[in-house]
Formats: sequence, structure tokens, C-alpha cells
Amino acid sequence: MALRTDRRAPHATCALALLLLAGCAQGQSYDEAMRILCAADRAPAVVHASPAERNRQIAMEIEAKVSNKEVLGWFGELGQLPPDAMDASVAEHAKRAGLTSCLGRELVAPPRTR
Repeated sequence: MALRTDRRAPHATCALALLLLAGCAQGQSYDEAMRILCAADRAPAVVHASPAERNRQIAMEIEAKVSNKEVLGWFGELGQLPPDAMDASVAEHAKRAGLTSCLGRELVAPPRTR
């Protein structure tokens, strides 16, 4: 007797797998992205970098590990703010993420020249 299979079963299995994957891979949370961003100055590549390479290494660390669109959008606009507003914005976003400290403006954005 030949074994009969339901041809719809593979589709249902694939659909279930995709739903499970979507639930597991919702992306990086705001809090996790801010935690990574605020700790970027403590990454091994940054700690061992020369003073001249430090900001570049911080930027590379953030680019490689932060994927939350809201945090990336805010971070991209941060350098356009005046220094006092930059400090306030960093403090506000860190607090929102439940963090007590975060990188200073000199590490988050390139230094301004006059």
C-alpha cells in the first residue's frame, strides 16, 4: 500500500516556521541598541586604540553592532545639535533606555571646529 502525503503540509510547515522566525527576530530593541552605543568606548578595539584612532573605532563599533532604526536615526542627527543640546539629548536617550551613563558628546559625535 502506497503512503499518501498531503501536499499542503509542507506549505503549512513553512508558514509556521516563518511566523516563528518573525517572532524571534523582531530586531534589536531600543534599550539594547542604546546599551551598545553607550558602552562603545569600552569595546576591546576601542580600549586598545591609539588616541588618534579612538573615535574611528567607536564609530566602527556602533556601525557593526547597532541596528535599531530609531537609535541610528537619532545618532545620525546628534552631531547637528549644539553642544549643550547634544549633552541633554544623550542624557535623555540614556535615561529612556534605563542607563545611568552614556558616552559624552566628544565620543558620540566628532569634535566641532570653529
